[in-house]
Amino acid sequence: MLGKVHCGCILQAFSSSSGCDENHPQLGRQHCHIILHVLDITRYAVREGEQVEDVELLGEGSFSKVFGLGPVAAKVISENERPWVHRAAVQNGLLADLHGYGPAIFGHGRVQQDMGGHFRGTVVLMERLYPAGEDWSDTDTDHVLEAIQRVAKDAFHNDLKMPNILRRRGRPLLIDFDLLSPWCVKVAVTSSCIEHDFRSLLEPAGDICTQSFREFYDLFAFTLTLQDTLLIFCGRFRRRLCWSEAKLDDTKYGKRLEKAQADSDIMRCLQGRVERWTVWPDTENPQPSDEKASNYACMSAMLREAVLRSLGAAAERQEFLLANATSREIRARRLEDEEGWEMEQNIVFCEAFHDFFPSKDCKAWVYGVHEFPALRVRSASPGGSGPSDVSDDIKKSLESGPLRPHEDFDEGFHSTWDYKFTIHMGFDEVKNLKKMVEGQPNRGAAPLREHLKSNKYSLLQRIYSMVYIEIEDISGYAVLFANEGHGLQLLAKPLHADVIRYDLKGESRRQTKKQSSSTKKVLLNGDFTEREHNRLPFRNWHCKELKKVFKKDVDWLKTHGMGEYSLYVEIAAGRGPGARVGCGGMPGTPLCNDNEQAVRTSTVSVIDYFKNKLSSNSFGDKMLEFVDEVCLIDQKEKLDNWQMYVVVGCFAALLVGGAAACWFYGAQFLRSNRPHELRSPDASVEMTMRNPGMQPPAQGWPGAMSPGYPAAYPGYPGQYPAYPGAGYPQM
Repeated sequence: MLGKVHCGCILQAFSSSSGCDENHPQLGRQHCHIILHVLDITRYAVREGEQVEDVELLGEGSFSKVFGLGPVAAKVISENERPWVHRAAVQNGLLADLHGYGPAIFGHGRVQQDMGGHFRGTVVLMERLYPAGEDWSDTDTDHVLEAIQRVAKDAFHNDLKMPNILRRRGRPLLIDFDLLSPWCVKVAVTSSCIEHDFRSLLEPAGDICTQSFREFYDLFAFTLTLQDTLLIFCGRFRRRLCWSEAKLDDTKYGKRLEKAQADSDIMRCLQGRVERWTVWPDTENPQPSDEKASNYACMSAMLREAVLRSLGAAAERQEFLLANATSREIRARRLEDEEGWEMEQNIVFCEAFHDFFPSKDCKAWVYGVHEFPALRVRSASPGGSGPSDVSDDIKKSLESGPLRPHEDFDEGFHSTWDYKFTIHMGFDEVKNLKKMVEGQPNRGAAPLREHLKSNKYSLLQRIYSMVYIEIEDISGYAVLFANEGHGLQLLAKPLHADVIRYDLKGESRRQTKKQSSSTKKVLLNGDFTEREHNRLPFRNWHCKELKKVFKKDVDWLKTHGMGEYSLYVEIAAGRGPGARVGCGGMPGTPLCNDNEQAVRTSTVSVIDYFKNKLSSNSFGDKMLEFVDEVCLIDQKEKLDNWQMYVVVGCFAALLVGGAAACWFYGAQFLRSNRPHELRSPDASVEMTMRNPGMQPPAQGWPGAMSPGYPAAYPGYPGQYPAYPGAGYPQM
């Protein structure tokens, strides 16, 4: 014997009655093989002749592991756990089975290993249930709500989440009742839990009120763990919550938050403030503290909804975040003489937030509701291409998931979940932006929309929206930008291409300055000189287009008095020989430049162009000089492959065309009778005599052609009556 099993209670018959332990044949073969797997002694059993079946690990929680074999599941709790964990697993499981809202319990007991290890613990044998799966219907929702109501008659469940909902013959069923308690709210924390006893409050209120409060709390806790699901607060101080089946769009870029405990920024925001938190397993963006994670989540949730609200009309339905928001009015506020520039928004997130914290600040405003839409249309887009209105693309990106901290820039810059747009939180050049968007007629400075329309390949990073949010101690302006690299990183990632980023300036910055921070990925002029030899990987014609477009941008920025902007460059190089990213789907030159000879693709844009500076003219001139230095138009270049193909094709076309002409017209000439007539002697004489270019008779020889010749033949036109014809005697 390698150990022993002590059965505390056998409640129901097993599906298999043949035992492999002579002392406990009633446990069944499934139980025996599960125990062999738990103790990791299957190799000894095989050596003794036992045919051990494969055992599955069905799940693992904070206190236990669940194994399955056939129709039997076994919940195993190590002796290292506290005594209350062992007791609760048995007693609460039996109670749930007795009242019909939990899995059937076959039995429970103790396991002790004497050889090959020293495992001791509790085992609870139960019926095996199956995952809920992705197919979810309204009927399934009704069954879950009914189950929660039934549990609330007895106790708080305290651990409702999707992994704890399985199916019995297709019908959802609740499991994991370890934290079940009639009066206490519990939050599991490693091997212990945070508790709050509501007995003094609920017991005098009566059974109906107590059941309603239990149901409310479990539903609220459950909705905080739901993944990809929108919550709808059905009303302030309502007992019940409900949720919509509408789901956030999946994203093909980046790592998804796969666990139910890490659903969205809303969950993390509210959990951090109602003292019910769980680990955020997003390894891409680890957070140093739960408070910081909660603050970031609140900012992300509010920003996403505020920007969405700024895109459409007041009555537009925004299915997003905490609710499928109904039509809400926008109230314009007058700020001095700037009527209509700022408008306060009714944010659904704030309404839900005020349900929990009515005295806390939660407000949002949008700006330029008449000006920014003109910057989102095709005429203002990079290259004058793309959708007729980029608002739909922005909406999809914001709905795809929480904001991400931007990996390239300082704190305060964020990217949407799919990396397609950038948001700068903490933007402090509001007045300058307003002047550029509206224009300054007194300075002869055109509005931004007119400049982009006249210079469609402008390098200026596109602006789409500006909002202001305020939630507790988090506040500031936020501006939504297009991706500064025009999406080059998204194209490069599937190809495993390396992307290098540079922030470049003219002589206003020391040209040997390098990036000193190990966490920032954007390099400076000194790095550019060292890595790229102070040359952009452009062709001659690329540089010509860049200088032409950039000159227009600099002139426009001078009219507004702006300086201190940067030339942002991304260069992608494939890792394999001849592999390059290309500019497919991106705007054309000079925004995106594909250098086939250098096997590199690069993008260019002007960023941070909202700072006014007295020496803006001098700064702009230095930037133009810098571009002249790093982008040459007289480089020696080879013909591209496509150019060589065009030359060879033209030459081949000439050869083929010449050959065809010779064949057609040459053959006609050879088949003609005319050349053969010229070869006969008499015809030759006739043609000679008829030649109008022959010399006249010599002087002194009237009527004669030459000395010794008789008079010319009679009948020659104008003198002679007739020509004797062929056979006339030769002279």
